[in-house]
Order: sequence, then structure tokens, then C-alpha cells
Amino acid sequence: QKPRQMRRFQAKSDIICRITIEAIDLTQKRLFVFARKLAKISPILTGIFLDRVNPEILPVIRLELIVIAMNQHRRKPLKSGDVYPAHVLRDEYGMNADNRPYFNVIVEDVPDSIRELIPYVERWAIPCDVTRGDYFDKQPDEDIADFYHTVLPFTDQIKAWLDEQPEDVGDWSDAAIHYMYFLKAHAEAYQPTEEELEARAKRHAEWQHQRAYKTAVTESEEAFRSKDYARVVRLLSPFEAELEKIQAAKLTLARKKQ
Repeated sequence: QKPRQMRRFQAKSDIICRITIEAIDLTQKRLFVFARKLAKISPILTGIFLDRVNPEILPVIRLELIVIAMNQHRRKPLKSGDVYPAHVLRDEYGMNADNRPYFNVIVEDVPDSIRELIPYVERWAIPCDVTRGDYFDKQPDEDIADFYHTVLPFTDQIKAWLDEQPEDVGDWSDAAIHYMYFLKAHAEAYQPTEEELEARAKRHAEWQHQRAYKTAVTESEEAFRSKDYARVVRLLSPFEAELEKIQAAKLTLARKKQ
């Protein structure tokens, strides 16, 4: 027989599922009340409920349930000096792309020469490192590349303007602060040049070659001990020009005995 606790849960689940099916006809206000109650009972049943909700109001209800879940499993409030992994801050403290700040830069507070960047600033100048990282992860590579290459010719002008700001950042305008974070985001959007990509590919190929060489030498040692000379030849021949004296001698002997 099933444990009593499991039987009770199954009975409760059957009742909730039946109510859930009837929830299609609930008004929006009653849907919110129902969603809140359901979220406190079971994530699985909540999923069943969401599958039957009017798609037009589904995003709003999902947000309600996310807030409920965060409040139910809330960690202690953050305080100065607390250190958590990025994924904890992102998933449990809401420092993610969905909660990124939105703002409007005051045009008059920005020098004429860099005003055309304001749409980019309003999109990419996210102060929180974790939130900004999550936002970057969810953007198309083409958008990040466009951001980097479009802004690159203006970076010196932005830096010169920020250098003119008061020594105390607390006295800066909001626009200047946004542009400061904008530069940080731009640095994180770095796009390597063709030469750097070629150099990176070359280093990767060399690393793969060295890894294959070490693997071949290690496996050839075992094959030599097992007197599998054909395998020794097959493993070491591709690296014959770079073999050390001992491996070269074993390759020569293996060729004679195979």
C-alpha cells in the first residue's frame, strides 16, 4: 500500500487538477488569487494550471508566480560584504536580464559628439555585473558585435568627457554615470580582430596537437608492453619527426617486429 502521506497528496492533487481544469472560465482577478494559492502547494500543479490559462494574460500570471516563488525560498537579505556565486545572485536574488533597469538619458546632459550613442547607452549600460552578464548571454551575437564596432570610434571621446567630471562620482550627472557603465559594457563586448582569431586558432591547433602527441605516446607504451607492435606503429608514426630518442627507438623496433 502507498504511504498515507502519499495517498493524501494524490487525493489533494486530484482535487486541484479538477479545479484547475475549471479555471479556464475564471475572471482575471480570480485567476491571480487561484495562482497564488496553487503556487504554494506544488510547482507541478502550477505548471498544469498555466497550460490552461488564457495566453493573453499568461505572462502576467507567470510573473506573479515567480515573485511568489522568490518570496517562498528567499535567502537572507544581501548586506555589504556578502559573497555569492553569480548563478545564485541571478536566480535567487533576481539579478538577471528580466529585471534589468530601464532609464532615459537626458540628452542635454550629454556632449553633442556622443549623443547619437544614447540608444545604445539606454540598452547596454547596466550597472550590475551579474545582471549585465545575464543580459549579454541572452542577446544575439550580431547585436553584441554591432554594439562593439559602432561604439569603438567614440570611446576616446567618452573617456575624455568622463575625465572632466568632478572627482567625487556622487557629483556626476546621471548621464555621466550611465556612460561610465556603458564603457564597461563595451569592454565586455570586445570583438577580436581577424589576426587575433587566427592567432587563437593557431594556439588551439598547437594545443590539440600536443594533446594528441601525449596521448599517442602514453598508449604506445601500453601497446609496446603488450607486444602489439602494429598499434605502436599506428600511434607513433604521425609524430615521428618529433619523437624523443626512446620513443623513436621503440617505433623502429616495432616496425621490424610487426
